[in-house]
Amino acid sequence: MFTAGLAATGITHHTARLAADAPIFQSGSYGGRFGAAPRIRCMTHLREIGVTLIHYAEKHDGHFPPRLEDLLEGKALTPDTFICPSAEEDAGDDAPTQPTAQDLTTRLREGRATYVYLTPNLKYPSPTRIPVVTEPLANHDGAGLSILYSDGSVQWHKPDEAQKILTPNP
Repeated sequence: MFTAGLAATGITHHTARLAADAPIFQSGSYGGRFGAAPRIRCMTHLREIGVTLIHYAEKHDGHFPPRLEDLLEGKALTPDTFICPSAEEDAGDDAPTQPTAQDLTTRLREGRATYVYLTPNLKYPSPTRIPVVTEPLANHDGAGLSILYSDGSVQWHKPDEAQKILTPNP
């Protein structure tokens, strides 16, 4: 039984590796700058931000921080967490392919993170589920955007849905 479990685990890991290396996942609708893979990484970034916001609130009288960059102080997140994988800046041919941690920290402190913090100092837990962090539509080539909600959940929305959610009610 132990050997069978190891074999099944090995096959699963090998299959996952082959699937990740398959060209279909690296181009078209799955890969590339605007494909599903960067969208999933983007949503993962937002989930990590959400968990860290909740931990912050638990340590600060139930309030989210005044600025997203305040989450860097606990070192639970790295600066690249605040940059959507689909929204990397085009710095030209001479630029390094990966920005350094210092570059990312500078972008965040200068307000050039690709995520938008909607509810500074929000009381947690919030009595209603409201958007907390989102991103510009341009991050995913206008196909939609991800929203982190006050309960820590993250959802992908098409542009028309996102507009309804993010437009304040009169």
